[in-house]
Amino acid sequence: DYSSLQWGDLDLLKIHDPILLALPDQPFATGASGAIYLGRFLDQQVAIKTLHSDAPTHVQSFIRELQVLGTIKSSHIVELAGVAWTHPGNIQGVMEYMDMGDLRTHLATTSPATFSWSAKINCADSIAKGLFYLHSMQMIHRDLKSRNVLVDSVKGAKLSDFGSSKEVVYGDTMTAAVGTFRWMAPEMLLFQGYSNAVDIFSFGVVLTELDSHALPYADLGETLSDEAIARRVIHGGLRPSFGQDCPVWVRTLALRCMAANPDDRPSATQIIYCIKTESR
Repeated sequence: DYSSLQWGDLDLLKIHDPILLALPDQPFATGASGAIYLGRFLDQQVAIKTLHSDAPTHVQSFIRELQVLGTIKSSHIVELAGVAWTHPGNIQGVMEYMDMGDLRTHLATTSPATFSWSAKINCADSIAKGLFYLHSMQMIHRDLKSRNVLVDSVKGAKLSDFGSSKEVVYGDTMTAAVGTFRWMAPEMLLFQGYSNAVDIFSFGVVLTELDSHALPYADLGETLSDEAIARRVIHGGLRPSFGQDCPVWVRTLALRCMAANPDDRPSATQIIYCIKTESR
């Protein structure tokens, strides 16, 4: 029953284009909550985001995600072109297409030889500018990780996936897909009150991924369970490691971002300034 759905002003974003609703057979990406298809809109290639489930609770959170995206205008955040639907169960978010996919996959398919530090610094700078925009709008991303950064051969890196941003309810954070909590700040793991400094912690973790090309704590092997890692992050000061070739200033910045005390972490503005001065 969709009668209690809160649509807000989603109508303002509505695209009346029947071609959009006829999706190709195969998605080009699938996630926990939905699939993404390639499409065309206004003669541009677009990414069309759909839901696996048409349960009202899932539809409502998708509507909320699209509403949030609809308010965002930043060249460092993936743009929502509009929303298409004929009934609540088939809502589609029509998104800007990024031709190189997500940063996690890009890191897995490149090496330090083919993905240089200067390109990585540009990527980090764009992520920081995306966070600056969100934080200036009084928003928190809450789920920053390499999987949620998209890259494009022309447009560079942009933040995406606002499924858990803003006013999202906490439930099964610890069991989130593929150990999302490897990017989570200690205060978030402890279900304490938190601020936008949780995004800064996650940014520090993403810097370690740019260095290693691997998932955080991958070098610990299978020896530690995700829960054990989370406990050591909270109580033992465990942080992802860095390689020999990581620029010293990047390591220093990442460790500041991953400070246990949120007040000790830099703001997005300070990160942008640091990158600008250090990478000259």
